[in-house]
Amino acid sequence: MQALADVLAERGFAGATVVLVVTRARVSTRTFYELFTGLEECLIAIMDSVLEQVVALASRELALAERWQDGLRSALAAVLTFFDREPVLARVFIVEALAGGPVVLQHREGVIEALRVPVIERIEGEVLAVAPLVAEGVMGSVLGLMHGHIVRDRPGPFIELLGPLMGLAIAPYLAARSVEREMEQGTALARAILNCDFPSTVPAQAEGQDLELDMEQGVVLPAMFGNPSARRARECLLFLAEQSGRGFSPSNREIAVGIDVAHRSQISKLLAYLSQEGLVTKRSEGSGKRNAWRLTPRGEDIARTLP
Repeated sequence: MQALADVLAERGFAGATVVLVVTRARVSTRTFYELFTGLEECLIAIMDSVLEQVVALASRELALAERWQDGLRSALAAVLTFFDREPVLARVFIVEALAGGPVVLQHREGVIEALRVPVIERIEGEVLAVAPLVAEGVMGSVLGLMHGHIVRDRPGPFIELLGPLMGLAIAPYLAARSVEREMEQGTALARAILNCDFPSTVPAQAEGQDLELDMEQGVVLPAMFGNPSARRARECLLFLAEQSGRGFSPSNREIAVGIDVAHRSQISKLLAYLSQEGLVTKRSEGSGKRNAWRLTPRGEDIARTLP
């Protein structure tokens, strides 16, 4: 599958052959046909693999956010970041799949529908029912903008499209001024991700791994801290440690102010991520009331080792 993705990115679907793929993969033609009936079936397997990863990223972000707009922004950011890490898969998934035969194109329609479903379900939880044609048009516009970014060989990462994509995605549901504000927030989030102000996603090569921080103390540093630029996560742990020493358990807003995070969705996402890593925990003071955050014992151990 990786070999076919590489060949497609270099030569396009029209220039791909089984011989080129098996040569790149260092396997026999017989081995290839034991796994796939042909290039199209292998391409479909690639599409399904990418779909599984993208839907998992988007669904998590959509579920974590308080508002559907924040969830959509975070979901788009996670997907764009994934494709920035995987430019070959981005080209295959968004561009080369269109060059396949009827079976591939039909499968592609199913893939697009699978991408729409979690987004539609999130929006319909807060807005009136989403018209199928509207949702289809929005998804087509988003993929079209990403397609143009690739085929025109435009410089810059996908994440820079976050602001315009937010505008396309929410335009059918909000007033013009609200759309403009959401685009501005998308652009600001893209800048934050490019500057590594906080962890948007776990780097692919670090998933499921921990990095040793201090062999003498036996403290293990989560993979997200392996990036020295992930300063927001460190600042959050240090702020919570300081407040704990004073007997306080700050709220989302108090943490955002304390570490200078401008957008509510960013601090919610950061805290959710730290919680998933087992570093922080919250106590709710009731429906509609503040959350009170504190470090877990593991979070306290790591905070003590941070500079």
